[in-house]
Amino acid sequence: VPSDREKRKYASLFLRTDSNVDGFVEAEDAKAVSELSGLSEEVMSLAWQHADRDQDGRLTFVEFAALVHLLSCARSGLTIPSLSEGLPQPLEEALGALSSQTPQELDRQRS
Repeated sequence: VPSDREKRKYASLFLRTDSNVDGFVEAEDAKAVSELSGLSEEVMSLAWQHADRDQDGRLTFVEFAALVHLLSCARSGLTIPSLSEGLPQPLEEALGALSSQTPQELDRQRS
């Protein structure tokens, strides 16, 4: 489950990555961020599939936070669950709660 500090970092990264300021991170921008993780294409693809819930090829803030958190966990040596397993319930709940905050609000809390 992402800590409050991680949520603020994800918000800041989201705002920097949403280059056209439309409230979404496009697939190519998310891929560029994902590639910085140094993880395999397979792991990055699985994280993307978990994150892009509505399969529209772009990520909302909550979806982006899921992607970055999954990649962070994978970099730490944890295994991303299969699509059939789904995300762990505590992470699902944390992402649900995150939807009540905007990335702008979280980013302001960083200072």
